[in-house]
Amino acid sequence: MYLKGLSIMALSFTWIAILTTTEFFTGLTLPNITYWGVPSFLCSMLANIDYYRKVYHQEKMWRFLPIRFQDQRFIFGLLAISLLLWGAAISFIATHTYATNSGYNHPNPVKVRCGSNNMLATPEELQLYGRDIICAQLSLPLTE
Repeated sequence: MYLKGLSIMALSFTWIAILTTTEFFTGLTLPNITYWGVPSFLCSMLANIDYYRKVYHQEKMWRFLPIRFQDQRFIFGLLAISLLLWGAAISFIATHTYATNSGYNHPNPVKVRCGSNNMLATPEELQLYGRDIICAQLSLPLTE
């Protein structure tokens, strides 16, 4: 059953990477249940059936999958690829999200889209300066 669990884990990491990237590029804020709801539903629906098939039919992997998907090395490779995809998505978002000084400490900052970057600012800054001025801060050289 551990191969089935690792397969579901790989699908979960891929699902989270897709949702996180979609949120970043579209500017949408998805509810938290969309991240954990699908993997949880999948696990809860398959747990009893998979355990029954393991005990009474000695099934190690789902029968409808091709033989290649039943190989332990393939499942571990799939898990490694999904973890790399998830890490790449998180890393990209972390390196392309910036904030003003006030926006960094604000409890509810506004996300301003600046090309492929996001700039977090306070609502007051957005109203006072406007989107163009806030986005222009990304192109200023750092001075000390």
